[in-house]
Order: sequence, then C-alpha cells, then structure tokens
Amino acid sequence: MREVRPVGLPCIMYGDIYVKFDTSFKECDYRIGYDTAKNSVKASPQDLFFTASGETADDIGRCVSYQGEDDIYIGGDIIALHPSNEYDSLFLAYVQNSEKVKKQKASFAQGHSVVHISTDNIKKTLFASPKYPEQKRIAEALSDMDELIGSLEKLIKKKKALKQGVMQELLTGKRRLPGFSGEWVENSFSDLFDHVSSRDHQIQTTEYLDYGLFPVIDQGKEKIVAYSDDYTKIINPPRDGAIVFGDHTRIVKHINGSFIIGADGVQVLTSKQNHSTVFLYYLLENLEIPDTGYNRHFKFIKDTKYYVPQDLDEELKIAL
Repeated sequence: MREVRPVGLPCIMYGDIYVKFDTSFKECDYRIGYDTAKNSVKASPQDLFFTASGETADDIGRCVSYQGEDDIYIGGDIIALHPSNEYDSLFLAYVQNSEKVKKQKASFAQGHSVVHISTDNIKKTLFASPKYPEQKRIAEALSDMDELIGSLEKLIKKKKALKQGVMQELLTGKRRLPGFSGEWVENSFSDLFDHVSSRDHQIQTTEYLDYGLFPVIDQGKEKIVAYSDDYTKIINPPRDGAIVFGDHTRIVKHINGSFIIGADGVQVLTSKQNHSTVFLYYLLENLEIPDTGYNRHFKFIKDTKYYVPQDLDEELKIAL
C-alpha cells in the first residue's frame, strides 16, 4: 500500500498491529486515496487482522479485532479473516493472542532473518470455546479489564512524569528539602564512584537458568533476565546496593543483594563511602546521555562533572 495521506479512506498498516493496538481498535490513523484503494484489500467490521511476518517466530500472527463501523483497507503483510456467525470477533482476538495459541503459530513459522505464517496455518490453530453468548460475555469482561489497566497505566505515567520533574529539581539543587541550605559542589566520576570489573563476574547466555540462587543482570530493560548457581561469579555489593549501567542501551538499574552479570556491555558501579548509592543511581538515571547508536556510552558518564550536596544527609533524604 502506498500514498498514505491524512484524509481519504481508512486503512490499517502492518506496524499498527504491533505498536498501536493491543487486542482491538475502532479507528485508525491512516488514509489512502481512491486510486490506491482500487488495488488494495478491503476488509469489513468484525474482521480479524493478523501480522503475516515478523523478526522472530514469537512475533508472527499477532491479532487485532476491528470493532469499527465502516469498511477499512489493509496494508501489506496483514492477513484478514472474517469470523463465522458462531464466533465473537473480540473473543477470537483474545484467544489468538493467548500464550497457547501463540506457541502454535510460532511452530508454523517459516524463514530465518524474517519469518512468515500463512493464512492456512492460522486456520489450523486449535482452541476451546463456549457458545456465542458466553464468548461475548468473556470478551466484554476482558475488554473492561483492559480499559481499567489502560486508565491505571495513564495515571502511573502521569505520576511518573510528576516525580521526574520533582526529582530533576532536587537532583540539581534547584529545589531544597527543609533543613538543608549548604552549597552543592562539583565532583568528578572518580570522586563519587568505584568501578567494579565485570570480566570476573560474567556468564554466557548458554549458562542461564530459569531458577537458581543468584539473579543474572544484563543491560536490557528487564531487571532480572535469568538465574545462576555459579557462586564463583557473584558480585556482593555494599549494603546500599550497586548501580548497573548498560554501555550500549544507556539503561540504569539499582541492584540490591548479590548478582551475576550476563552478556557484554554491563558496567557495575558502587559509591564511595561518603556518598549514597541510591542518590547516585537517581543522578545517573536523570542524566541526559546522548544516543550514539549501538556504541559505548560509558565514557560519557566518566567524563561528566557532577554536582552533589556537601551534606550526606541531604543525599539520603533525596534518595528516600
């Protein structure tokens, strides 16, 4: 599909299913002209849309139900199926995105760098379902839960933004806590941090366990990616924990307790004795580190000058 425009006939693009919609949608953001529509596939209300390809087997066959009232056109790499009268469209979308059915679709994956699934294989998926009235009630209940979760996520996001603003002021000394008025002073990286060598504490991904004594930390978004029983690799940080920085990802984590490093690009820091690790974690988390792609970013942290309060009690109060 080409010539996407702000006005015209509604259309859904392949990326929308991954990025914008969870299980259903009523309206789309894109429009196409009439000439483009003549050479495009038209779909109907209650149709199910599936992603026909993805980067991994787990990505393919993601499903959304179209709950709008008008016909809609679909972009490339989308499979459209219309449910029979025995099935509720929204119920089927929830079923198709369930773990059991996702595993079935992953088993049908074809290809390597880009994997695909066919319409026939999607139709082969097996699942249990009640009669239509119960399907509809189940779908409505799950949809209500999704709306509640969405509302809570918006509230959490709003509160996080508010906290971020307050933290930014506290971490720069623009806002002072009651009882503190001393000057903030400039410090170098070595004034504040001790750098723990990662080499002696790292295991390979082939050594990851689903369960174990010690958590494995890497530079990704997840706090814990696996477990290990290899006590020879553990890092035992001080009482107030350690900071893990992703050299490639720029992700900052505060870790309490013993842990093991997984994969490359993990930098481990602890604080000097006269500073709070939690305060320094917030300092790094709020640091604007330029994104230079899949490169090393640790040098930026080492070269930055940091302003911190002279009074350790102020660090501790901010970190609470």
